Amino acid sequence: RTGSVSIDGSAALILTQDGLSALADDEYTVTISFDKSEPVVGKLTVARSEISCTAAYRAASLTLTDNIALNYKATVEVPENVVMPYTVGSLFWTTKPENYTVEDEPQLKIEKDGVNSDLYRYEDNTGYHVFTYDDIAAKQMNDTIYSVVYVLIDGRYFYSDPLEYSVAKCAMAVLNSPGYSAEFKTLAVDMLNYGAAAQSYFGYRTDNLANGSLTSAQKALGTSKNVALTDGKTKYGTDSEDVKFSSVSLTLESAVWLNYKVSVAQRDGAVIDSVVLLYDDVFSDVTDWETRREANELKTAAMTPDGTIYSGSIQDVVAKELRKPYYAQVRVGYRNTEDDTVAYEYSSVLKYAISDFACAARQQGSSGLKPLSEALMRYGDAAAAYFNSLH
Repeated sequence: RTGSVSIDGSAALILTQDGLSALADDEYTVTISFDKSEPVVGKLTVARSEISCTAAYRAASLTLTDNIALNYKATVEVPENVVMPYTVGSLFWTTKPENYTVEDEPQLKIEKDGVNSDLYRYEDNTGYHVFTYDDIAAKQMNDTIYSVVYVLIDGRYFYSDPLEYSVAKCAMAVLNSPGYSAEFKTLAVDMLNYGAAAQSYFGYRTDNLANGSLTSAQKALGTSKNVALTDGKTKYGTDSEDVKFSSVSLTLESAVWLNYKVSVAQRDGAVIDSVVLLYDDVFSDVTDWETRREANELKTAAMTPDGTIYSGSIQDVVAKELRKPYYAQVRVGYRNTEDDTVAYEYSSVLKYAISDFACAARQQGSSGLKPLSEALMRYGDAAAAYFNSLH
C-alpha cells in the first residue's frame, strides 16, 4: 500500500513498502524475567553414553535500535565432563509449528559459532545465552513469535519447552510492573499505539491491535497532547540543470529510511559514470559543505537507476531523532566518450527530517497518513524523552 502527500510543485512525499518499524538506541535494554520458566531436563545418547542437559528461557529484553528487536535469554547446562564439542542455538517461527524441531522449517535459526551467529551473544554477568530476533515491523508488534532453545551434540538436538512471545507482551509486562519509570511507560504506550496505527493503515490484523490490551489507566500514560510540527524542509545552493531532486519519500518497514529520487539528464557525447547520494546530519553553510565534500568527509549511499530517475536512501534514522534534519546532495559523474575524462554535476543540498513528513501529511489532511505519521512522531518524542531521562 502506498500513500503520498505533495511537498512542492515538483516533488512528492511517499509512504512506501508494507510494514513499519520503530527506532531508538542500542545502548539500553529493558529485561523482563520469566518467573515460571523452569529448565527442561533431558538426556542425549552420545557415543553410547547418556548426557543430561537442561535448557530454559529465563527472560527477554526489548532493544530499540534501528529496528525493534526481542532478545531471548536462556540458561543451558551441559555436564562439565562432556569433552565432545557442543553448541547452543534457538529456532523461531512466525506460525506455530507442529513439533518445534529443526525439521519443522523455522523462519530463523541462530546458533553460537554457526548460522546467524551475529545474532548471538553471551552475558557474562548473568550466564544467559542471548538470541536476538530483529527486524520486527511495527505492524507486527502483536504477532506471536514461537521459539525454542536447543543444545546440539554430535548431530543430536535437545530442545527446551517452547516460548510464545511478542513485542506487545514485553511492553505489557513493563506496564504491569511498578518498577519502571513514567517516561518508559509512556514510551511503551506510544510504541503500542504506533503499532496499532500501522496495523490500521496497512489493514493488517486489525481485529488484534497492538494496543488492544491497554487498560484505561494505561492508555492515559501515553502522549495525548497534539504533536507540534513545522515544515523545516529547506534547499541550499542551486540545482544543476542536469541534476535535480524529484522527490523525497519515507519508507516505514523494518526500519525508517529517507529515500531520495533525483532526475538525471543524459548528455550528448557523455555517459553517466556514477550517481552518489552524499549526506550528513551536520551543515553550517554551502562553502563548508563543499570543503568537506572534497575531503571525502560526507557519508555516501549508492543510487540505482530507473530510466532517468535515480534512487538512494539514508538508512540510519533513529526514533529519538525523528526531528533531526539530514542534509543530502546528489553527485553525478559524466564520462566524456572521446577523452574518457569525468566531469561532476551536483544537485542543491536538501535539508529534510522525518518530522517534515508528518507536517506535510497533517497540512494536506491525508486521512490515512495523518494518524500514522502523528503516531510515529509521538513514539519518537517519547523515545527522546525517555533517553534524555537516563542522563
